[in-house]
Amino acid sequence: LLARRVFWPRVAHLTALLLALTVLHIQLAHFFTVDTFVACFAAGALFFGQRAWQRNSLLDALLGGVLVGLAMASKVSALTLLPVLGLAFIWPRHGRPSRSQLLDGLTATGVAFVGAFFAFRLAEPYAFTGAVGSSSVYGVDAVPAYT
Repeated sequence: LLARRVFWPRVAHLTALLLALTVLHIQLAHFFTVDTFVACFAAGALFFGQRAWQRNSLLDALLGGVLVGLAMASKVSALTLLPVLGLAFIWPRHGRPSRSQLLDGLTATGVAFVGAFFAFRLAEPYAFTGAVGSSSVYGVDAVPAYT
C-alpha cells in the first residue's frame, strides 16, 4: 500500500513480490521472531505517516504513533521510527515552510508521541512495573533494566 501511494502500482507489485521471496523474511516468519512484527508495524507506521503528511490529518498521525508504539513493544529499537515520523510531519508539502506548517507539524509530532507512549504502555506493561512501594504515579516509573 505504501509503495502504491508513493509510486505507481507496478512498483507496488514488484515490492510485494520481492518481499514474498526474501529468504530472511521467510526464515524469520518461520521461527516466529519479533522482527516480522516490527516490520509489519513499521510499514504501517510509515504508511500512516505518509498519509498524515499528505492529508494533514491528526488521526493519521495518531495511528502512525500507535503503530510505532506497538513496534516498540515488539522491539525497543523501533524507537528510531519516531524521529522519522516527526521529520515527515514537519517537512513542507509545497515550497518553503511557513510558521503555520511548522506548528501543524509539531502538533502532529506531539500527537504521534502521545499515541506511541500509550500504545507502548498498553502493549508492554512490564516495562513500567516499578518497585513495590515506589512513589511512582500509576506505575509510570521505568524498570531499571530499561534505563
